[in-house]
Amino acid sequence: MTSVTGVPAGTVAFDSAVSAAGGSVSIDVWAGLGGGTSSDRGDYVLSRTNGAALFGEAYGTLPGLVIDISPDGGFDGPNGTPASGLTFSFETPVTAVGFAVADWGTCCFNPNSALFLSIDDGLPILVATASAEADGLFANAAGELVSELFIAAFSDAGGFSSVKVWGDGSGEALYAGSALRYALFAPGEVPVAVPLPAGGVLMLAALAALGAVRRRTR
Repeated sequence: MTSVTGVPAGTVAFDSAVSAAGGSVSIDVWAGLGGGTSSDRGDYVLSRTNGAALFGEAYGTLPGLVIDISPDGGFDGPNGTPASGLTFSFETPVTAVGFAVADWGTCCFNPNSALFLSIDDGLPILVATASAEADGLFANAAGELVSELFIAAFSDAGGFSSVKVWGDGSGEALYAGSALRYALFAPGEVPVAVPLPAGGVLMLAALAALGAVRRRTR
């Protein structure tokens, strides 16, 4: 199941859901991504799914660095495959994870631009689709329309150890990361207020503050 809102509201909802489930949120603001093929962040390892180097860059008002995961970047395989994205590999299984995606849905719809997640190398989960730029514009805390998403996944059926994210908007610029939120709580403890589809994984898509800074869409 997916929904879209501003990142301030999305992160509050994420933290509140974890708290209500008896867990606590860990937040890793990305810094120090020096171009290696992976980054050990303590509780998890961050890597490009295709094994390419991690080059972080600032984006808008996001607090941490993001990584270019443009679907037509240098990776093996056709456009829109998991290889074009990022992988988070957790040392200890988690039951909730969330992070930012930037510059999504600004062009290249063909006819849609979609975002996907895969949990523990399972089948792709469609997180969100856009068929026009307006579909990816939401108000930030200042009331400005922005094009940056916060994606989260919850499981009430036990922990998961890896998450992959990628997009399929052929020709569009796409970035992910900034600050990874993650948590562990007991199976079955996701609050009733958080809807869950079959299979026990909840997908939330939310838009964050981008301000007046917009990246060039390729």
